[in-house]
Amino acid sequence: MRFVSVLAAAVLAFVSPSAFAAVDKPISLKDPKAFIAALAEMGYSPDKVEIEPTSTHLIFTVNGFASDMTLVGCKAGKDCEYLFLATSYNDIINPPAAWMAKTNEKFDLIKVKKNDRSQLQMSNAYVVEGMPRETFKRIIDYWDADTAGVGDDAKAAGLTSGK
Repeated sequence: MRFVSVLAAAVLAFVSPSAFAAVDKPISLKDPKAFIAALAEMGYSPDKVEIEPTSTHLIFTVNGFASDMTLVGCKAGKDCEYLFLATSYNDIINPPAAWMAKTNEKFDLIKVKKNDRSQLQMSNAYVVEGMPRETFKRIIDYWDADTAGVGDDAKAAGLTSGK
């Protein structure tokens, strides 16, 4: 057993402290470029990044499903206040108001509505400043599960157009 402890200590001595720093570093929206790099490190494939003075917009992918992410309330392209997630279902056009109301009750942490193209859209906002990465990952996992759940419910209700 002592050999295993000594071997583990030797291995840890050669591992760069910076490898641990990235994993333990909390989520921050103070610097959108650093946040986007953290998303990439976590495997969320940020794409189509647009950094504006008051917001940063990007597309990120989880399990093959793309969603919009916007960092909101930024000042001069930095110091953003919160993030807003949204996704639209291009195969669910004009979902009934009663179905959306029922879905909003079932999925209490997201909002379901129609976007400007009358497609079903779900969204949510999160304050993540200083959040541990594992907690942030859990939010994204829930987002992933909810996008699938809303889509499955819409399909079961016969609302998809098959696109």
